[in-house]
Amino acid sequence: MRVDAEFVISHTEVTILGTTSSSTGVGLSAGGGFGITEDLEVGATVLPLTLSPDFQYNRPSVYGTYRFLRGDVEVGARLALSLPINGDFGINVGVPVLLHLGDTMRLDTGAFLQLTTSDPLGKSLNIPLAFTANIN
Repeated sequence: MRVDAEFVISHTEVTILGTTSSSTGVGLSAGGGFGITEDLEVGATVLPLTLSPDFQYNRPSVYGTYRFLRGDVEVGARLALSLPINGDFGINVGVPVLLHLGDTMRLDTGAFLQLTTSDPLGKSLNIPLAFTANIN
């Protein structure tokens, strides 16, 4: 069992017909996960908040991840569903990758495709990068 809290700072730049606009956002989320087996985990994000530029409660989500490669490099497959609260229904499919850096550090990354049932269909590709160290 795991409890998660995440603080996010994101920056977006969009260029349309030679005009560039940019925005920076700050968010906070809380949720958790539970390992049903050694290789299968399910979980949820129940408190997805945007703090800035405007405060709002975002779409909560549920997910399942299956790990199909173990060792110093772990690879899995993930399916996540974002519920249509304050937004459109979303489907996120991806390949999470976890790199063990010794006994106390790891690097989490992967590739995730987000589809949103908006008009037109929303699409985005995310490649996150997170470093974790156990200082105990």
